[in-house]
Parts: sequence; structure tokens; C-alpha cells
Amino acid sequence: MLGQIEQALRQGELSRAEILLERALRIDAQRASLWHDLARIRYQQKSYKESVTLAQRSNRWASGKPVLQKENWTLIAQSKEALGDSAGARQAWINVGGN
Repeated sequence: MLGQIEQALRQGELSRAEILLERALRIDAQRASLWHDLARIRYQQKSYKESVTLAQRSNRWASGKPVLQKENWTLIAQSKEALGDSAGARQAWINVGGN
């Protein structure tokens, strides 16, 4: 299923990737990379608030994965900027540098 998700993301098939990710998360809700991928889709769909929430959830499961944590903080910062939350974005950018 992970290969199908990656293929859908590469091909820009967001709705297909979204369905596959949600199915995969029902099987393994603790896989941080799945939450991150869903957060990226929400960002692309301009659902910035949900993108932040999903990236934060990914970070809860991403201990010991500094690259993924940095990607999550970057996504959080970008989403907060899009929401007009400059203070939140600034804090997230600080976290990007700290990971």
C-alpha cells in the first residue's frame, strides 16, 4: 500500500493518495510518515489548519526521526504563515532550526 501512496503522490493524484493514506492509518495509526503525507495533502488543498494538526500528530510519533520532524515543523511553519499566524510561524521556524 505504501508504494501505491507514493505513486499517487508523485502523480499528483491527491484524492487517491488521501483515500490510501486514510486506509493505511486505520491499519497503523502510529506511523509518523503517513500522518506527514496526509498533512502535505491538506496543505496542497489549502486546508492549513488541518495540515498543522496532522503534522503535529506526525511529530508525536516521529521521535528519533529528526529529518521527518524537521519536515513537519517546516510544514507547520508554512501552514501558519498561510493562516496569517506570524508568531506561530516564527516559533515553528525556530523548531525547524532546532531539529
